[in-house]
Amino acid sequence: MKKSDGNGKTKGKPAGSKNACNVFIHTLGCPKNEVDSEVMAGLFAEEGLTVVEHPEDAGLLVVNTCCFIDEAKEESIEAILEAGKRKGAGKLLVTGCLAERYGPELREEMPEIDGLVGVRSITTAGEVAARMVGGVPGCDRDAPGNGDADGISERRRSLGTTHTAYIKIAEGCDRPCAFCSIPSFRGPLASRSVESLVRETERLARLGAKEIVLVGQETTAFGADRGEKDALPRLFDALAEIEAVRWIRLLYAYPTGVTQALVERLGRGNACRYIDMPVQHISTSVLKRMRRGMSGDEVRRAVDRVRSAGGKITLRSTVLVGFPGETDTDFRLLADFVRESRFDHLGVFRFSPQEKTAAASLDGAVPEEISRERQQEILDIQTEIMDEKGERRVGERLTVLVDEIHEGESWCRTERDAPEIDGVVILPGAAGSPGKFLEAKIVDSRGPVLFGEKVS
Repeated sequence: MKKSDGNGKTKGKPAGSKNACNVFIHTLGCPKNEVDSEVMAGLFAEEGLTVVEHPEDAGLLVVNTCCFIDEAKEESIEAILEAGKRKGAGKLLVTGCLAERYGPELREEMPEIDGLVGVRSITTAGEVAARMVGGVPGCDRDAPGNGDADGISERRRSLGTTHTAYIKIAEGCDRPCAFCSIPSFRGPLASRSVESLVRETERLARLGAKEIVLVGQETTAFGADRGEKDALPRLFDALAEIEAVRWIRLLYAYPTGVTQALVERLGRGNACRYIDMPVQHISTSVLKRMRRGMSGDEVRRAVDRVRSAGGKITLRSTVLVGFPGETDTDFRLLADFVRESRFDHLGVFRFSPQEKTAAASLDGAVPEEISRERQQEILDIQTEIMDEKGERRVGERLTVLVDEIHEGESWCRTERDAPEIDGVVILPGAAGSPGKFLEAKIVDSRGPVLFGEKVS
């Protein structure tokens, strides 16, 4: 194993391999994978490897994969094949969900892969990469790692926007949702400690983070594996002490886990008046087949609980259409529910059977054509809602966070918009540098895209 000499260089670097110790990381999938890539970047640095921005500068290419649905699986495989063509005399390390779930198949069918590290053995990624750079094939796909989620997360290195950072508050999931394969390769729920999360947030704040986005397979289960009640509200209270962070945002909340105590924290201190709460469906019969552990009435109560804050909390959700057994009556219930609930943001997905999940063997398959029609109908309903909501924002004065300067315009977000998935506010010119908060007056709208002017 090669060690750093303290100047970012690796001792024992192979002769003639100018970029052998440079690493390029290609991240696919959700924000949880983005966190994993930053964790690996920290582990690589500890082995004297340097993460670079361009693949042509790297001797080691890393593809951090996703395989949640078929499209993600296909995208990951295409990225691996492309990296295999690009690596030349270098090495290719495949990590993430695809490596964890299909390790043996990848080793057999994709000879361009030089190493594999699964999500459960992410703590070994630095050691494996160092061995590979030294010419020793690496495969710790089946290694258990040391389980030090707190320790490695605190050592992560930023790879993207510094003013917004994701923090994974737990790994794994204990929910038995019939359509989801994540627990089979991410494992059971394992919450991190509040103390470690505070230290990581403080460190990210020192590096320039103004917004922290809390993620996990199911964030509202945080602390349940330790028998703790209302652990998530207490985490918000602890993070509220970090004054340098202005926004703390919550994604991936389970409806039955959205308690009154949690709702009361949103909007208090630096906690954003925002929650992402995937409901998936409203038909009790469909929810039962999905193994969601709740009825349609419980879903409605969860939505009402969020709305009880007087409409001040932005509610993002997700629905799944075309699930096996979904009848026309079930779908009409869902369509009416979306109209009534008027979600601020909504993702609409079609069912995609995943192997080794309970849903893969269910009867009552919905024809793809019907599933697509149902998806489009929900999207059309939501588009109309978003258009109306956007029009109502015209004339408002809002605080926005500048994300980037894009083609001479400032692309920003409000507290109501999560990065990459929700709306944007576009201001003319370079109104402010990325990471700066501004006041803006909205002058026009196109659904989730708002157009404004900087207010002096």
